[in-house]
Amino acid sequence: SYIITSSEGCSTTINLTVQSGGSVDNNNGSITEPNIIEEISQISVFPNPIAINGLLSINLSSRMNEALHIGIYDTYGKLAFRSIQSTNHRDIVELNLSSLSSGVYVVVITETDSNARIFMKKIIKN
Repeated sequence: SYIITSSEGCSTTINLTVQSGGSVDNNNGSITEPNIIEEISQISVFPNPIAINGLLSINLSSRMNEALHIGIYDTYGKLAFRSIQSTNHRDIVELNLSSLSSGVYVVVITETDSNARIFMKKIIKN
């Protein structure tokens, strides 16, 4: 388990399993291939804070593979929303998060292929 803390002091716990061939450096929490955790500019979430109608759009990099697992975790590390999305060559995936309570969440997007990457973004719902 890893506790991820934002610069604003919000934190969440993520359980992570590193596959054979990968490693975790417990001194600085870095993860080497084959699994990578990144917060990258190629993926954006908007609007952030989430719109009053609860819709959240995720702008994906064209490098993303066809099937994605999307999990949204609250600040206690509890899974609040889960979805499997097929990108079907779309750059934008929309999620209806109107059922979520107000708060801070972490979006975790995992690719489903054998070279899976993990992407994380913090979102806010007012």
